[in-house]
Amino acid sequence: GLTQLTLSFKHFLNAYAAGCTLRVQSSTNGTTWTNEAWSIAATATNVGPETINTTVLSNLNSANTMIAFTIEGDLYQYDYWYVDNVSVTYTCPTTYPVSVAIGRSANNVCPNTPVTFTATPTNGGTIPAYQWKVNGVNAGTGSTSYAYVPSNNDAVTCILTSNSLCTSGNPATSNTLTMTVNPILPVSVSIAASANPVGAGIPVTYTATPVNGGATPVYQWVVNGSNVGLNSNIYSYTPSNGDLVSCILTSGAACLTGNPATSNTITMVVTNVPVTREIQNITVTATQCFDASQTITLAANGTTFSVAAGGNATLIAGQNIIFYPGAAVLQNGYLLGQIVPGGPFCPPPAKSSIIAGNSEHPVKSKRPFFRLYPNPTTGNFTLALNGYIPSEKVNVEIYNTNGDVVFSTDFVNEMKHDLSLSGKPSGLYLVRITSGNMNGSSRIVKID
Repeated sequence: GLTQLTLSFKHFLNAYAAGCTLRVQSSTNGTTWTNEAWSIAATATNVGPETINTTVLSNLNSANTMIAFTIEGDLYQYDYWYVDNVSVTYTCPTTYPVSVAIGRSANNVCPNTPVTFTATPTNGGTIPAYQWKVNGVNAGTGSTSYAYVPSNNDAVTCILTSNSLCTSGNPATSNTLTMTVNPILPVSVSIAASANPVGAGIPVTYTATPVNGGATPVYQWVVNGSNVGLNSNIYSYTPSNGDLVSCILTSGAACLTGNPATSNTITMVVTNVPVTREIQNITVTATQCFDASQTITLAANGTTFSVAAGGNATLIAGQNIIFYPGAAVLQNGYLLGQIVPGGPFCPPPAKSSIIAGNSEHPVKSKRPFFRLYPNPTTGNFTLALNGYIPSEKVNVEIYNTNGDVVFSTDFVNEMKHDLSLSGKPSGLYLVRITSGNMNGSSRIVKID
């Protein structure tokens, strides 16, 4: 964009005679030269010393502009020409702002992924210089591109130094690109059934819960090794006993490990045991077993259920046993409640089909070597060993329905030992007794 250069120099000509000319010339290649405005024809009179201010108007705006001081004509007509204090200046008619913008080949990448950054200069000149920086520290140099393996939150910039004349903002700093490097995510999936065990012919819904499934997870349900269902986190069908149900998750996220992932396997228990059983107005005087694949309810709706002295009642449910205030175990009566998902349930012929009235089906059953009373209890109860005083330590552990030990103690040389569930929430508890080679367990119910 330059229109002229200002040339200043000091010179002295030791002349001899006329016949030669002093000139200023310019060139872009050192071969082809152009006469500029200033020249002087030598005479027999010395010239100078004097300071000359002139202009150079040709061969501008190229990679190189060369300026030469030349003598033409009869070179015998002067003795010496001295030139020094040479300076070249210029005035910019227009100022050109320097800038640089950078882009990248990728972002939101996985660890150990190379990324290439590219600089786009404005008014960088013919030989622009680039200095790349990562987190403010010098990195690659000399090129419009720079590649490396970034870390999360790395900040990448580039500094451009232009070799053009008449520039502003030189050197220029680019925009900052902050890298996002995603962590490696483990993929997993777990499934749950709406019911298990279930009665024959009852549909079951299975739900898959993904971990790091991404925005577009793909589900493949599998029953007994065969693909079933649609691409959904929910699958429903009517199972058969022993069916094996699982799910395969293929994640749509990036930066994964363990993809695709296979869920836990659910083994279906399909029985003829009723799903729920309500026991009302029953008095157990011998041995009797009641079962349900999910819930047993005792003495609901103002009815009663009791275990008389000498009676032995067993309740086996897959999920819940619910006691209402009409349920009672009298002194010397025994009640065993068991939560056994999937069974085993009451074996025939011990199974009771009487859920109302006063009928019972006695069967022979070996009694445990201890008993608990009163059962249910409001807090304090007694552990009584049946007919012997142990010489070995007796260990007692009481578990809640979550399987947590809520009480533990030892005793020796006692036929009876007082225990307590005071301060514990109402509900069903398992009491486990171990003494030498003898062990057993029984349930006790705490009521408010």
